[in-house]
Amino acid sequence: MAVVLFASAGGAPGVTTAVVGLASEWNRPVLIVEADTASTSQILPGALRGQVPHITGLTELTVADYYGRLDEGAVWDQAVQLGENAHVVPGFTSLRAARSIDPRFWRTLVDALRVVEARGIDVFIDAGRITVDDERIDMLREAESVTLVVEATLPGVAALHPHVQRSDAGSAQVGWLRESMEQIGHGEWMDLLVVDHPVIGAAYPASQIAQILGLHLVGSLPSDPRGAAQFTFHAEPGRRRTRYARALQTVRTAYDETFAQRAPREEVPA
Repeated sequence: MAVVLFASAGGAPGVTTAVVGLASEWNRPVLIVEADTASTSQILPGALRGQVPHITGLTELTVADYYGRLDEGAVWDQAVQLGENAHVVPGFTSLRAARSIDPRFWRTLVDALRVVEARGIDVFIDAGRITVDDERIDMLREAESVTLVVEATLPGVAALHPHVQRSDAGSAQVGWLRESMEQIGHGEWMDLLVVDHPVIGAAYPASQIAQILGLHLVGSLPSDPRGAAQFTFHAEPGRRRTRYARALQTVRTAYDETFAQRAPREEVPA
């Protein structure tokens, strides 16, 4: 089983849509955690169409943490069902709550999520946009995959590059994220998911972007608004599988192959 953290460095490449889509195509149970500190829940009004009130989630988990009760049970108390195979812990109920927590909260939360993962449930963390020396660094370093989602355009690549810059890229400066991951021997555990751009001539090949950034490519998602809407807004998928859904299946297979090559962590006894 695995903890996968999804994040972007700029723009709006569709991180949450990709997370929800992958969860729907995953071949194991998934728990999604909306850990974005710059936005409240996107899944409740989107994929769940506003049918579930925002009364559970990370804000309540910060209260549990304050009283020393943030554990696996507390996490499940805040989860709502997203689909047949997936649950979600919604994000913060307010941006002020997201910005005022103790950074130690993220360490405690990821420890609880590791227990969930060890029980046979993969954990997807939707971190939204990362920032320099991100206070959620413990979550990034704990993940079996830090998947960086980038739009296949020059501005998208340029926004991500300073975070993952290599010392051999014409500069002695190493990106803060790459440096932090390399400190624990997980420099190769940063993956790349490329989202195509709809404007002809604006997009770059995914393989070229991965080479420039020095990241392992798990796949790319097409510019398919109708297909993506199935996961963003719970739109009807139609009779035929969309290009977006077919691409998600390919990416899922790439993750299976990737995790098979990475050393497993110790399991938590049942």
